[in-house]
Amino acid sequence: IIDIANCTLLSVQKANGQSLSSQELAKLPPQERFPEIFSAMQVLMKFNMVSSKFIDAEGNTFNFSTGKWYLVHFDDFQNKTFSLDRYKLATSLKITLPRESHRLRRVVVYKDKELFANALELKEQYPQIIFLYDKDNMFENRISSQLNNPYFSKSMFLIDSFSNVMEEFNVSLTFSEIFEDLKVLL
Repeated sequence: IIDIANCTLLSVQKANGQSLSSQELAKLPPQERFPEIFSAMQVLMKFNMVSSKFIDAEGNTFNFSTGKWYLVHFDDFQNKTFSLDRYKLATSLKITLPRESHRLRRVVVYKDKELFANALELKEQYPQIIFLYDKDNMFENRISSQLNNPYFSKSMFLIDSFSNVMEEFNVSLTFSEIFEDLKVLL
């Protein structure tokens, strides 16, 4: 852990060629002294805020793991056949991926605990899939602010460990089309 407020540099060469001495740097706030570190800290804070809103099927807080990618499906459990097809697709994609499959996690996000309780047989059939309750619908709202509502679009999303949406896989895409994109992205 770096305490950026108390770091000291001897000098810095800016992109325009100008040099700043340690005295000049000391006058700058930390976010101007270390913009890359400060930016990374903001991302980390955003990540922690988002991930703390997920509750797994056992009732524990879920945190995204660094270096992992998540293939996410938002499920309203209204159509069991469709849910099973999406779970099978996610499982097949993970199994078929070459060397990078260990980095991909399969996730189902839901917002209705009662409907999830009625669909527990799906979890039993697919124990490797992570089921997450989206507390306060924060994740749904975040995606809906930029894309179609994930419960209506039925898309799957590739999400990085910072909970950023990297790719949307429309429901009309075939296994092969999604597989080729995943292979390149991972």
